[in-house]
Amino acid sequence: MQQYVGNGTLTVPCDLPISQYACATSLNISSDELVCILENTLKNDSSLDTVEAWKLFLTRVSNQLDSALHKLSSQATWYSTAQASNFLDAILELRLDRFTADELVNNSFISLWFGGLLRPVLPSASSTFLSCMSSRNLSCQTFQTIVQVFSDDFSSLNPFPSWMVTYDFIWSFLSRERAESACVSNDSVQWLINNFGNFSSTLSISQILHLNPQFNPLEALSYLSSFQIVELLFFDLPGLPAKEVIINAVFDFLTAPSQEPRLTETLDYFSFFISFVNPNISCSSYRIIFRRLDYLFPNVPMDLEYMIVHSKSILLENVPAGCVIYSGECNTTLVNESAVCSGVNSSALMNYLLDPRNSSQLCSFTITQYACAELAGLTPEDLVTVLSCNLHGNNTVSDETWKLFITNVNPILGPALDRFTNTTLPWSRPLVAVLDMIGEVTLSTFSSSNYRNSSFIQRWLQTRLRPFLPYVSPHFLSCLASKGLSCASFQSAVKIFSQQFETMSRNTDTIIWVDFIQVFLSLNQTGGCSAGMSSSDWLSMNFGPFSAFASLTDLQRLNPNFKPLDVLDRLTLRQLAQVASSPGLLSTPAQVNQLMSYVKDSELYLFFSTLSAALNSQGGQLTGQVQQVFLQQVLNRANLTDPTVPDAQVQVWISANLPPFISAITPAQVPQYFSIVLSRTCQISQQAVALLNSAYSSFSNETQKAIYSQIITTLQVPVPLRCYRNGSFYSFLLSSFMSFQYLTLPDFLSLMPPDRLPELLNSISTAELYSFLSQTSTINIQAQLCMIFTNYQRTAEYLQNQPVVSAAVGRQTLGCVWSRALSVSSQDEVDQWFNVRLAQYLPLLSSQLISPTQLSGASCLAFRKFVSVMGNYNYSSVDFTMQDVYNTIQAYLSTGSTPKCYNSSDPVLSSTSWFVDYIGVFITFISLNDMVTFGGAALDIFTVDPMNLQLFSQFSVPSNVTELYVQLLYGLNPAFSATLLPPRFRCSAPVTALYCPQQHSSTEHSRITKPLLQ
Repeated sequence: MQQYVGNGTLTVPCDLPISQYACATSLNISSDELVCILENTLKNDSSLDTVEAWKLFLTRVSNQLDSALHKLSSQATWYSTAQASNFLDAILELRLDRFTADELVNNSFISLWFGGLLRPVLPSASSTFLSCMSSRNLSCQTFQTIVQVFSDDFSSLNPFPSWMVTYDFIWSFLSRERAESACVSNDSVQWLINNFGNFSSTLSISQILHLNPQFNPLEALSYLSSFQIVELLFFDLPGLPAKEVIINAVFDFLTAPSQEPRLTETLDYFSFFISFVNPNISCSSYRIIFRRLDYLFPNVPMDLEYMIVHSKSILLENVPAGCVIYSGECNTTLVNESAVCSGVNSSALMNYLLDPRNSSQLCSFTITQYACAELAGLTPEDLVTVLSCNLHGNNTVSDETWKLFITNVNPILGPALDRFTNTTLPWSRPLVAVLDMIGEVTLSTFSSSNYRNSSFIQRWLQTRLRPFLPYVSPHFLSCLASKGLSCASFQSAVKIFSQQFETMSRNTDTIIWVDFIQVFLSLNQTGGCSAGMSSSDWLSMNFGPFSAFASLTDLQRLNPNFKPLDVLDRLTLRQLAQVASSPGLLSTPAQVNQLMSYVKDSELYLFFSTLSAALNSQGGQLTGQVQQVFLQQVLNRANLTDPTVPDAQVQVWISANLPPFISAITPAQVPQYFSIVLSRTCQISQQAVALLNSAYSSFSNETQKAIYSQIITTLQVPVPLRCYRNGSFYSFLLSSFMSFQYLTLPDFLSLMPPDRLPELLNSISTAELYSFLSQTSTINIQAQLCMIFTNYQRTAEYLQNQPVVSAAVGRQTLGCVWSRALSVSSQDEVDQWFNVRLAQYLPLLSSQLISPTQLSGASCLAFRKFVSVMGNYNYSSVDFTMQDVYNTIQAYLSTGSTPKCYNSSDPVLSSTSWFVDYIGVFITFISLNDMVTFGGAALDIFTVDPMNLQLFSQFSVPSNVTELYVQLLYGLNPAFSATLLPPRFRCSAPVTALYCPQQHSSTEHSRITKPLLQ
């Protein structure tokens, strides 16, 4: 460090530990250099500098610090590291702790620091930093400014830092007594946003209410998390409206069209809450929740149905003992006649009714005037007129007024309604109110025996109330269900409602099911009205078209003997999906095919979306046989091979609809499955294989091989390797085949177009080639293996660095490269081949590889190396002998000009150690004829070579070979000293070589002649 600081010609390095900068003797760095140091250090956690080191360093560069922070903040980089945390803690002590009281409440000043200078490192804020800041005398505005900065960076925070910001800063600050009553405002939404930002979801509603008892969560539902919404439903929280109000407000919010994702998430938490938290809520709350879920069920996308059914089943398990969920009740509207009629003058109306008149003025009076008058002169015909002119529009007449009115006209109401029966009215608020008040006033006067009489039901519902029925309310229906109907009278009512089905809104259809049919059939005394009835009759007579709004679970709960398979023709698409996903209902292919006969081709996508979602949610309950038939239905009918079907839809089929069935795919179905993706994008093809791969362990060997075969096809059709771009071809194949690794050498080569074979082979690393050869089955066609090594440019590297795959593959590999090794003519290359590249493979030589045919084309240097190697070879585990090797040597040296591989003018081939180089230890097999064939008299130049003589001295050869050798030697050099001959050769030496006084001493003469005389 010292060589840089204070030197204007050298740039200070940015990658030293902070402690080295801090402890330098002198430190004179620029603002830009400080920025460089901070950028390099704050992003790196490989070494951690202490807060003390940071503090010392920043103190020494204090003059440049603010400028450096400004430059750092202008870059779009966030630092979330332990280094940045310690840096921020040091800044806290050096800068933030010195903020004055005025600066702490100055919003521009706080914005400059937190929204600017410190923003890049705020994601690393420590608990110490946050706690210290929460204890400062910030104003609500400056506190909220800091919250907003953290909130804007919320996505860059991990869960634990988010938790720390919430509790160590926000909660801590708002909990302080001097924090201006938790910065409360009258607007609950604005208070939540200003003081919590995105961190509000990390608190419970009870904690929020603790900070601000005036907070109204119902005003801020869109800002609450799904968990907080569930908390509202199931916990009694202080200061909030009645639980019924909360439940209805929450469901009203969740059922808004824009809230479907929130509804899904909330239902997930819903089940968890009930199962594990087991909240203590009242029976009335349970009843409201069930009713709202029942209202919701027919109106949600089919993939949400299972979640609702599941939630209801969990709720039912936790209902308090003695709590009856489905029971009718009659509301009573309390009427204060004095209050309703206060200031109302009905005298003109009463006079008009008593005088001779026509009905032209009846509509000139208000309903309130009628309600507060004595209507002695009002006839049924008059009442029809009054109803006709007051049941339109959305007038603001209260329910109390309508009830008083119906009470007044009750004596003539029946005859009037008889005259009103053929009237058709559009929906209006007064229409609903009148029907509700008729229920409270008129129908309440009848006995249970009346309600058990089908004729009574016919008269009132079929005739008198017919114009009102399309707009019947939950209150009216719930009350009607509690009136003691018999099964026969109930079924009459269902039939009457059914006749109005087409004119009713979907909402009315739903409430007839929820508040009338379900309530009545749930009563203990009714027994579901199923006695002695077939499932078809039971469904028809007790539900009519309203059965479409019930879930299969509801039908089975109301009638334990209900047999869905007997009424498939009466079930809706969603109910058919529920039958299909119910454990044990479908057990045979025939049952599946029967069910699917009621699903139109145009409905397949929706059906399987629903079925798959349900099966995925419940972990899959279908037998393999049933799965196969469902899969076949898709393959036969979904038309996914049609190019007009969008890729996006095919992707959904593969990713969402088919997973519950794919584990049962049969070998016969595999080609059909792959036909879907042959002309699709590479992404879809990969997705299809990935789906199969996810079920790999469930497939038989036959199925796995069928899948492998089809993957081969997809890589060749419609265009070979259309999905390969670049990079390792082997890696591409691994990703294409995934677990279906049956790749054979013929298949491997077939996947490479001939004109691209070298390119593709050489994209593969030596390790990958080893991996491939290790996994392939026995290589029966060696030529194919040789094709690889012929075109592979890294063959030498492979042989040298990769282990031998197996003895069999190694021997075949050697066969492929053997001729290449034998053909090299450089000594360095020969040594590389025999000493390095083939070191692992030479023990695998075979009689074929060492045969004369194989060696006939070897270069002289390679052959010489071969002879050397074979002279030290282990023959114990090979199929050839040293004699076989000599036969090859004999054949090789017998061809071409003789002596072969000798050229006195070629430095490489000028060695006279010819017998050592080209015959070596195999000299024991040489014959006189071989000597003649190898060159005869031309071999004389080699006879005086000491290496050759040494060879002959070590190995025994036939005497005639010895004689020829000595003859050639002395023919070349008559003066050759016998002392240099091998002992066995001396017998063949000329006498002149044995005794020559001028050449030998008496001692030498004795040494030479002694062995000859023995």
